Amino acid sequence: MKLPLNTDLTGKTVVITGAGGVLGGMFAKALAQAGGKVALLDLNQEAAEKAAKEISEEGYIAKGYAANVLQKESLAAAHKQIKKDFGFCDILINGAGGNNPKATTDQEYYVPGELKEGEKSFFDLEQSGVEFVFNLNFIGTLLPTQEFAQDMLEKEGCNIINISSMNAYTPLTKIPAYSGAKAADLFIYNAGIGKKLDRLYGIVEKALTQWCGADEDGNLCLDDKHDGFSLYEAVEFNENLDQLPKASGEDELQRFIPSIVASFYGNDDEVINLDLDYSLYELLSRLNSGYIQTANDRNNHADFISFVDKILQTGQLTKVVSVTSADGKKATITAGKFGYRFKVVK
Repeated sequence: MKLPLNTDLTGKTVVITGAGGVLGGMFAKALAQAGGKVALLDLNQEAAEKAAKEISEEGYIAKGYAANVLQKESLAAAHKQIKKDFGFCDILINGAGGNNPKATTDQEYYVPGELKEGEKSFFDLEQSGVEFVFNLNFIGTLLPTQEFAQDMLEKEGCNIINISSMNAYTPLTKIPAYSGAKAADLFIYNAGIGKKLDRLYGIVEKALTQWCGADEDGNLCLDDKHDGFSLYEAVEFNENLDQLPKASGEDELQRFIPSIVASFYGNDDEVINLDLDYSLYELLSRLNSGYIQTANDRNNHADFISFVDKILQTGQLTKVVSVTSADGKKATITAGKFGYRFKVVK
């Protein structure tokens, strides 16, 4: 294999779960060629050792280990041996995952009356099958991260890579459990390092503007129920990074969470949080692309509606509301000491 990049991983210990498979094995080979000491973990020890042997025979450093990503004790045992063989982990690739026939439908789409005898539809999927897929893809990413990320604390140049799937964005019709589990992988992130999530906050801010509606000056629409005119308010809110937990000691293990909390400062430094699960994140992404929300969106995303209301209530920096008529005329209403002042702008 010829590497496309001149990446030097000399001295780095790389741990790959699911490394006995095709994808994990290719990762292992490439990272070994880049100079890494590669630990190949797989439930099938024979497969991991075979892949490691092929790499070693080419003159690179690799070794296979048996590990069950759903068992802490198994991961801990593998971790202990890896530290003896190669040292502390610098790079973790969570590649273990997969589907299960019990969580797979037989037909692409459900059409009443067209299901043949013995075939499974979405309504027939077994709970045990769905749970297995979620555990393998989500818990099987969480537990190795909890185990090996301990080596990375206070170290520079460490990385954790979670292998998700395009199914997380565009679910395939027959494998709903796998698609959902891979979407969950997208939201495992390290909250302890206090990393600034610029792109996430930008998505929320733009989605807020799209959700409420805004005038040409970027003021948010307060009320779209009036005939012939709309009210807009100048609102400002800033991301609050203090909400990211600064864990220490044993609490470091609690840093990995399956959702993202976007936190903002409103007026008078009031903190406003927005819990982003995958479905809400997907909606915000669509809003960023110009999508107009529907009544169904408003019913299903009560958390975001509540967030919008709080921003409009507490994010106000001025007591000025702008008015835009249907024919484009603008005016402002200013709250003063003795009442409201109305001023035509144009």
